[in-house]
Amino acid sequence: ELAANRNISFTLHADCEQCLVWGDRLQIQKVVNNLLSNAFKYTSDGGSITLELADGTDECMFSVSDNGAGMSEERLLEVMEENTRWERGANIGIRNIRERIRYVYHTDEHLQIHSRKGMGTTVSMCLPINVEEGKNGNIRVSEK
Repeated sequence: ELAANRNISFTLHADCEQCLVWGDRLQIQKVVNNLLSNAFKYTSDGGSITLELADGTDECMFSVSDNGAGMSEERLLEVMEENTRWERGANIGIRNIRERIRYVYHTDEHLQIHSRKGMGTTVSMCLPINVEEGKNGNIRVSEK
């Protein structure tokens, strides 16, 4: 509905019906919601957002791309820098995503962010299929 109201092209590319990964369903759901929320927030009316899902042998790749505002390379490096102090609320979306991925998988190596100012942003996550069950409450995401 939001896409239609703002004339944003929203496309889903999936090479599988479902992608079974190990992870904390609530945390992964919050990451996905955050990614989509930011994509819509920074994409102008008439723009486009693509959600992609690909199931691999050892991991499931999930990405959200938009042709929104984007960030310069310098700004992206600042945002990803561990020790950068931010004013309250600044870049909370990317930091939130990174911290949730770290919480679930004990690393953020599964997260990649590519952005160009004025061209848009792509955030990709390669979530492992075989992670030890029970770690941080991890369960198969597809299970209820």
